[in-house]
Amino acid sequence: MTDLKHLQFTADVQIEKGVNNSKFGKRDYFKFITQTKGLSYESVSKYKLLDATGSIDVAKLATKYAPFRHVDYITMSNKDKG
Repeated sequence: MTDLKHLQFTADVQIEKGVNNSKFGKRDYFKFITQTKGLSYESVSKYKLLDATGSIDVAKLATKYAPFRHVDYITMSNKDKG
């Protein structure tokens, strides 16, 4: 995990997947990143910031693979201590 220190997450970061209401903490996320190191996809990604209010930002990430296109909407929230 030491090579991931450049990723600036607070200790209480929480990643939520709305599709199945699962939640992951910092340790789980770093474990996932480490396990998938070197994995690559043949795709093209584009992102767009849809709204930025200072406390909540919403972005759209569109990834095009050969047979299909995948779209994610990402909400970033700045709560309490940041």
